[in-house]
Amino acid sequence: MKLYSSILFLSLFLFNSCSSTLENVATAFEAAQLDIVTGVKFYDINGEAIGQAGNPNTKKSDVLAIYPNPNDGNITVQCSNNEGFTVWITRAEKYLEFSDFDYVNLNFNYEDELLETNKVLKGNTDLNILAFDISLLGKGYYRLVAKDNIGNTLIENLYFDPAMTPNEMIAFLFEEFSE
Repeated sequence: MKLYSSILFLSLFLFNSCSSTLENVATAFEAAQLDIVTGVKFYDINGEAIGQAGNPNTKKSDVLAIYPNPNDGNITVQCSNNEGFTVWITRAEKYLEFSDFDYVNLNFNYEDELLETNKVLKGNTDLNILAFDISLLGKGYYRLVAKDNIGNTLIENLYFDPAMTPNEMIAFLFEEFSE
């Protein structure tokens, strides 16, 4: 009888552990969706981080950077390793559900095919800098994914409203993500 109790206990423990792991995987999958923005990081015209609103679902890169964000419709992507790179910009929506999720260790892995299917703007270069005019895309949230030719990836969230200055957009984003 003691053996059966031990087996039952072990089975329940393993079931709960597996269930918890499956929930974590499902949550990570949902949190990594391409079409959601959970916050926005702010960068000045030199690419220096100046703050953030919300809990941005972004991925930092040591060799790729964007600036400024928010912007007046003109955004620059720079690659410091001179390997060339491609940039995709896709539409997204504000999403508040993952305000406590740890995005630092999440492995965002967007296949090029998914990016191609969802892009509203794309550019590539063999140089180290690429500028975009996003003003024609209109008001809204966007995801920017940049990949260099040797596998480094940058993911940033953008918000653009042609009726606002960058400082007004920052104030707006603080309100949006403080709900």
